[in-house]
Formats: sequence, structure tokens, C-alpha cells
Amino acid sequence: MRGLGEIAIADALPEAIVVLFAVVTTLADTWFVFGVLTLGYWFLPARWIPQPRRRMATLIALATCTLAAVTALKHGFAVPRPGGAATPEWLPSLAAAWFENTVSADGFGFPSGHAAGATILYGGLVFVLDWADRRRRAILFGTVAVAVAFSRVALQVHYLVDIVAGAVLGVAVLFGGLRLAGADVRRLLAGGDISDNLATTDPLADLDPTPVFLVASAIGAGGVVVSIVGGYHEGVLEGAMAIGTALGGAGAWRLVDSDEPTVQPTVAVPGFLVAGGLWFGALGLEPPVLVAGILAAVGVGVIVGLPALQRRI
Repeated sequence: MRGLGEIAIADALPEAIVVLFAVVTTLADTWFVFGVLTLGYWFLPARWIPQPRRRMATLIALATCTLAAVTALKHGFAVPRPGGAATPEWLPSLAAAWFENTVSADGFGFPSGHAAGATILYGGLVFVLDWADRRRRAILFGTVAVAVAFSRVALQVHYLVDIVAGAVLGVAVLFGGLRLAGADVRRLLAGGDISDNLATTDPLADLDPTPVFLVASAIGAGGVVVSIVGGYHEGVLEGAMAIGTALGGAGAWRLVDSDEPTVQPTVAVPGFLVAGGLWFGALGLEPPVLVAGILAAVGVGVIVGLPALQRRI
């Protein structure tokens, strides 16, 4: 048994608190994580984050790597989830439908993708941003990440061990991926903010997301193999999308000079619609596996390549 009695505790929570956690859990949904990272990649100015295109592209690569690893591990362990919290009867019909969709997560439960994704998104922002000071960022983003992880138990879609494993996976991908991208992780962990340092002493100077994207594609391929062996079509589809996302990101980054200005709204809006439509269309419509991979590659290619495309336009 994976459970330690936490589901019984979660079942005793007031219904209003459970509904609140259903809102909190969306802060690490796949669409939310990639949406925030996309907006940061396009719009964050240099006064808030040094080398914004490099750093945010690296976080996109880390999120892709996490997506691939979660897919491979979930279908490798093939461990079921708990049943999910009951829908409060007092919720209006539309809210009830949203809540049921939130707690009726299908697929396998170990490790928690939300806990891993929250670690990458919010943990990554602690280190790459130069807004406020690191201690304040750590308190703010750390609180959000912990709340998201606990929400999965409160909604009874994960056990405690699932979210702990997801957080550990997220930490491993975060620091392993930063090291792979060229960061000096030891100095990054030992030091504070780097806004007053020279670029040559910045532990995150000149990050290259390409190796992380390529590793993500390899992990995605492993997830496809594991899912084929286990007979899990959903895992094959998700693994193919992870491969496409990784290769599309790596290819598009070759077009970016890394010092492009922020993307203009007139370019960003159609880009966001096209990229989001392709990627989530592949996830929601479940086309043939090869088509899903291509759609994901083009979608993320648009996201990563848009600053370069704007420059050329």
C-alpha cells in the first residue's frame, strides 16, 4: 500500500477548502506551466531577468524534459491513482463539471506530474529571475509549489509518496538540466543574487537549452518504448509529443540569436494561438502518433522561434 492514511485526512477537509485546492492545482497543469514559460520567454525584459531569452528557453527545455520523464516513469511503474474527491453538491452545474474534470484525472499516479512541474516552474523562477531578492522569491514561489503538491493529495488524485517522488524528480531535472545547459550549479546554490556581478561571474551566463532538449527527446523515446511494451497507447502518444516538443524546441533555438528584444503583442497573439492550437490539439484530439509528434514540434518551434521570426519580419 502506498497510502499512509492521507486520503482519510483529505476526505475530512471542508468541501470549500477542497474546491480551493482544485483552483490551486491548475497552477501546475501542463497548459499553465508551458503558458507561463512561453509568456516569460517572449515578454520578460532584461531588467527582471538577465539574458531573458536564454534563461526562459532553458526552463522550457527543463519542462519538456520533466514531461518526458514523468511519462516514462508513470507508464513504467503503472501504479493506479486513488479515486478522487467527491464533488460538492452545492457547486453550480458548470463549476461542478470543472471540478469533476479536475479530480477525475486518468492515467497512472506515480510520480506526480504536477509536483514535478511545479518544482521546475517555480523552483526555476527562483534562480533565473532577478526580481526582488532570492529569499523573497524562494518564499513566494516555494509556497506556491508546496500548495500545488499538497492540492493533489487534498483532491485525492495522488498519495503523499507520489508528490514526494514528483518533487524529487523535479529537483533532479532542474539542477541536472541547468548543469547540462552550462550553469555552474555549485556557485548558483552557494551564492545569492547576481545582478551586481559581471557576466563572467554569473553562474547562469550563456545557458544553452539545446542539450536539455536533446536529452528530453531521448527520455521521450524511452517513454514510447516503455508504453509500447506495456500496451499503453496514451503513453505512446505523450512520449511522441515529448519527442516532438524537444526536437522542435532544439531546432527553433538554432534560429535565435538569444539577444532578441521582447516580442510585440501583434506578433505574440497569433503566435500563441497557432502554437497553442497545434500542441493542445495534438493532446486533445489524439491523432496518429506521428502526427501528434509533428504537431507538437511545430507548435513549440513557433514558440521558441518567434523572437527570431519577429526580427526577420
